[in-house]
Amino acid sequence: MADVDPIPKGYRQLPPYLIVAGAARAIDFCKSAFGAAQRMHLGGSVGRIGRAAAPAKGQGA
Repeated sequence: MADVDPIPKGYRQLPPYLIVAGAARAIDFCKSAFGAAQRMHLGGSVGRIGRAAAPAKGQGA
């Protein structure tokens, strides 16, 4: 069996997975409070965010 790195490239720790109402506001808060930078964003239904990655400053690539 091939060796598989369990930690995705660019990540140094386990990122949390949050499900929140008002995800755009939560991302804005993380940007302001933790220096997060939105890495990716996939739209969901009715203007919602389906998935986003916004690592805190110094975390991730």
